[in-house]
Amino acid sequence: MRAFVAIVHKELKLLYADPATLVLLLFMPFVLVAVLSTAFEPLVVGRPQLELSVIDLDRTAASQELAAGLAEVDGLDVRVEERPGTTISADEVQELFGEERFAALVIPAGFEVAVRQGSDVTLTLHGDPARAGYVDIVQEQIEGQLLVAQLAEGLIAIVSQATGATEAEAQTTVLRAASSAAAAVESGLETVPVSARNTFPTAFEQTVPGFAVMFGFFVAYAIAINFIQEKSEFHTWRRTLVAPVSRATIVSARVAAYVLLGTAQLAIMLVLGWAIWGMSLGSSPLALVLAISLWALVSATFGAMIASLLDDLAAVSAIISISVIVLGAIGGALIPVAFLPDWMRFAAVATPQFWAMDAIQELIVRGRGLSDILSQLGILLAFAAAFLAVALRPRAGAV
Repeated sequence: MRAFVAIVHKELKLLYADPATLVLLLFMPFVLVAVLSTAFEPLVVGRPQLELSVIDLDRTAASQELAAGLAEVDGLDVRVEERPGTTISADEVQELFGEERFAALVIPAGFEVAVRQGSDVTLTLHGDPARAGYVDIVQEQIEGQLLVAQLAEGLIAIVSQATGATEAEAQTTVLRAASSAAAAVESGLETVPVSARNTFPTAFEQTVPGFAVMFGFFVAYAIAINFIQEKSEFHTWRRTLVAPVSRATIVSARVAAYVLLGTAQLAIMLVLGWAIWGMSLGSSPLALVLAISLWALVSATFGAMIASLLDDLAAVSAIISISVIVLGAIGGALIPVAFLPDWMRFAAVATPQFWAMDAIQELIVRGRGLSDILSQLGILLAFAAAFLAVALRPRAGAV
């Protein structure tokens, strides 16, 4: 045990003697978290506010109602463009695009007449191909608004025929009934979060844990580089192995030092998230410390495993860098798993990032306790044990 503690102390002293690496590992991830969390905020909480240009060439009550209906859609900032005449060229439409405006809808002349007669009407939606997902959402909203308009005209005709009322009177009756129904639905609908916190997460409560887990994996890079340098650059690894200490003690002690570093790294990011952005740290500090410590253990043992399998510094650097991005994306650290394609959601459970994210979000976002994340912690421990077993396997010229 004394040898184990001495090796841990030595590794921490070496890290302390290299302030550039220490700052890089402890604070650079926080800078990335701050920037990316701010950038991802509108995608995680709420919806992005995007401008939609509407060119109304019909200028009738029906076309104005369509624009008004689109304006009520969350995330859309509808700007009705006044244009003289009954036609507009594609070049004129393109002039309306900018950073915020991703689509432009042209309502043709004769729109109201076509809706009332139930005849075909062609609206033109000009969309930015770089934001096709948003364009598809707007297209669905427009189709819904057209369906509502056609249903309303049909109801007006039925009411007029059934009651003998004029078209204007029937229209007033239908609109009043629709407004009352909409108000009843709005007043009778309540969204309640299903969690111990009884409140929905802020953007930073969603993004900070994800990016902390993702960039916390760089601890694997730090320990792997340490091993590779000792073997290939400093040539001190062979001398270390002949010391009166077992190989398992040497490797495990070094892993323990980087676990402490990784735990400090994640703790700094989470505490700064709490102090700067008001992010919740949950109601169980012990459970949170256990979760981030086990994630640091997974990261450190992964790095030790890679270093035991490879001797080339460039190869190790490339593999770990790719692993940070790819495993982070699949495991839900970059984008919530619910937003991923089916095959990626299936593959997510095979990544340790998935279980680390699940454990931390159970605590921070859902307000759970230690007993609720025991299965996630157990799986993380199994990942770490598997990585460490490979790292401890003897191989000539490697860890």
